[in-house]
Amino acid sequence: MTTLPETKHCSKCGETKSTSDFGKAAGRRDGLYPTCKACVNAHNRERRRTHGDEIRAKKREYAARNPEAKREIDRRSYEKHRDSRIARMRANYAQNRERIRETVREAYRQDPSKPNEQNRRYYQAHSQEIGLYKQRHYHQNKPRYQQNSRAWQDRNPGYIAHQSRRRRVRQVQAHGTHTIAEWRRMCAWFGQVCLRCGSHEPLTVDHVVPLSRGGSDDIANIQPLCKSCNSAKHQRTIDYRDAAVLSAFFGTIC
Repeated sequence: MTTLPETKHCSKCGETKSTSDFGKAAGRRDGLYPTCKACVNAHNRERRRTHGDEIRAKKREYAARNPEAKREIDRRSYEKHRDSRIARMRANYAQNRERIRETVREAYRQDPSKPNEQNRRYYQAHSQEIGLYKQRHYHQNKPRYQQNSRAWQDRNPGYIAHQSRRRRVRQVQAHGTHTIAEWRRMCAWFGQVCLRCGSHEPLTVDHVVPLSRGGSDDIANIQPLCKSCNSAKHQRTIDYRDAAVLSAFFGTIC
C-alpha cells in the first residue's frame, strides 16, 4: 500500500503545506486538489466580487429548476457547517445588533403581513419537526426555562392571573375588557386596600355584577377585594365602592 506524503506543493501560491490544507478531490491520484484551501477561497472571493450578479442569477435559476435538489444541498451544507454557521451568526448579531433590529423593524413597517405569512407557511410545513424540537429543547434546558419563567413573572406581576380572567370572560361570552394598567390604577386610587374589610392583603379582581349574571369585564364593573372577601361575596351583586371616590376615579381616565 502506497503511503501518501504529509505535505503537498500548492500550484497557485507555490508553498509547501500540510495535506490538511488541501481540499479532497476523488478523481486525482493523491485525492487532493492541486491548490490549497487558502488559494481556492481567495479565488472564490475575487470571483464573487467581480461576477457576483452573474453567480447569484445562476443560483436562482438552478433553485427554480431544481427546488428539491436545492433544499437537499442546503440541508447537507447546514448539517456539515452547523456549529460554525451559528457561531458566525451570533458574532455578527452581537456586533451589529441595533442595525439588524432596525432592518427588521423597517421591513415589518413596509409590509407587516409578509413575516407573519412566511412564519405561518414555515410552521405548517414543519409543525411536527418544530414540536419535537421544542419538547427536546425544553427537557434539555428545563432549569433555565423555569428560571426565565420565574424572572418573567417577577417582572410582570399579575399578568398570568389577568390572562386566566380573560380566558374565563371568553368562556362565558361576557362583554367588555380592562387592562392590567387600569386595574393597578384603580387599586392605587382606592389606597391599595380591600374595599370590604379594609385590609392590606393582596387584592383580587371582583366583578360587582358577576360574569355569570351578565356582568361586564369592563373596569366600570371591577372592584378590588382581598381573596377572602371576594370568596364571601360569591355570586351576589354588591358594590363596595364609594360613589364619590369612584366618580373622581373615572374622571381621571375619561
